[in-house]
Amino acid sequence: MQNKTKETKVALFSAPCKYIDDVLALVKRDGCVEWDLNTLPFSLSTKRMAYVRDFIKEHGDVRFHLPYGFWDLGVNDEVIYTDSYNYYCRLFSAIESLGLSVAVLHIGSAAGSDEETALKGLKQLVPIAQKHGVKLCLETLIHGLSSDMKFIKRCMEIDGLYLCLDTGHVEVLRRERGNSVFEDIESIKDKILHAHVYDYEDENMNHVPFTPESIKTNVWLPLLQTTNCKWYTMELDFQDDQDKQKKLVEEYLQKK
Repeated sequence: MQNKTKETKVALFSAPCKYIDDVLALVKRDGCVEWDLNTLPFSLSTKRMAYVRDFIKEHGDVRFHLPYGFWDLGVNDEVIYTDSYNYYCRLFSAIESLGLSVAVLHIGSAAGSDEETALKGLKQLVPIAQKHGVKLCLETLIHGLSSDMKFIKRCMEIDGLYLCLDTGHVEVLRRERGNSVFEDIESIKDKILHAHVYDYEDENMNHVPFTPESIKTNVWLPLLQTTNCKWYTMELDFQDDQDKQKKLVEEYLQKK
């Protein structure tokens, strides 16, 4: 039996961390981490950046979740759009300086977003990401433009843009809208480069972890195993839940 965990990186999420040293401690402890930049300012000296780069290289592998909320390229407001674009470009430069390459983006969930503005923003942003060696992944969301499969499919037509499949988000959509959501994702599965893995998001926006029973019937994990996605982030709200789910997912993969 092939051991899938040897080729799939089961990573933790840095959301409980508030400072860079906390993130680095998590990298040292666990190896693979998705660094949530939404709560961490990324204004560092050249010396500090070199230290972070060398530390990550020695101890593991890191991918990034770009800031969201105040930052959204889908918003049809010139100030918000321009500030978001410029901030993302600065972060791409920082990611490049760390010798890393994958970043996840939210788009179209803020008030005032519209489809054409979002598509324009992505078409402008992707070439900048590529210039810095960054592979940009658009995350599937529950609300807003990125919960619309037609919009997601239009985005995936942009050369150089990839998909971050959030299994908890698409599971909520599947339960609300039916299996057509699964079929839509399956039709673009070759674009899936990155994944956030957990059971579903509840009405209070809590990410609910798998149980030993629910993981057996989840439809998204088998789909992910047919893709080129080799990174599963345990995007949960508490470190203990992440640790437990990581073990559960690794055991699941070993049995496949």
